[in-house]
Formats: sequence, structure tokens, C-alpha cells
Amino acid sequence: RAAARAAYSLPEDAVCLVCAAEFSKRKNQTLLLDALSRLPENYHLLLPGDGALLEECKARAGELGVAPRCRFPGRLSDVRGALAAADICVSASRSEGLPFAVMEAMHMELPCVLTRVKGHEDLLEGSGAGFLVPFGDAAAFAGAVQTLGRDAALRKTMGAAAAASV
Repeated sequence: RAAARAAYSLPEDAVCLVCAAEFSKRKNQTLLLDALSRLPENYHLLLPGDGALLEECKARAGELGVAPRCRFPGRLSDVRGALAAADICVSASRSEGLPFAVMEAMHMELPCVLTRVKGHEDLLEGSGAGFLVPFGDAAAFAGAVQTLGRDAALRKTMGAAAAASV
């Protein structure tokens, strides 16, 4: 974990959120950036992936003043290092089928904050593995993230439930 966090230059006290996904309208990373702007300075966002909207997301991070707390490592052939660096898996998708990236994070015992859409609901509903928030609601997303970020015991409990349910 320490090596993974050092690889992404994350401060020791950082609460690291991760969303490994293609940068597209469907994946909606801009909501994650909006949520990050509502969170304390020790929250950081790791966004591995590439795609048509990558540069737009980088620009949005700059506009919101959160660019120093964002990491855009590009497409990774192996996301285990990014997942090992993280505390919470996040996804703000507009729609999902079977969200493999979320499943990989759950397997690594990461609790989740996800938008309430079909594929996310299928994974999380009743599992105790995290929170589902209304699609498009950055304030609710930030609130759920902060609830997990403040409570290491809750992250551990939900992370264990995530691994068990996936």
C-alpha cells in the first residue's frame, strides 16, 4: 500500500478515491471532480484510463481548483497498483451493465460510493459494501464519500462486505 501510494505521490494523510474507467460521457467523471471540490483538501482522486473526454476532465479539474488533488495516470494494463493506493472506489456512471472495474475494486476490499443505476445497484444493493447515491447529485456523492473517509472502521467493514459479495 505504501509503495502504491508513493507511486502516485499521495500524501500520507490522503483519503484516496479511485475510478478506473474510459473517459466518456457515460462514465461521467466530471461529477467525481465536482464532488471532490466539495471535499476537504486531504481527499484525492485517482482516475486511470483514457478516452475522448480525458482532456476535458483535466481542464475541469483545473477550473474547479482540484487539479493538484487529481491523478490522471492514463490507461493502465494492470490496475492493482491504483486499487492498492485507494481507500474508496467511486463511480458516477450514467448507466452500467456489469461494471468490472468496480468488481475488481470490491475484490480488493474497497468500499464503494456509486451512482444509483442498474449495474451498480445489482452489485451493491443489500451487500453492505458501500453507498448508492442519486445520479447527478454531487453533494450527495461528496457526503457519502466523506462519511466513509472519516471512518476507517466503516471502510474496513464495508470493504470486507465488498470482497465477500463480489
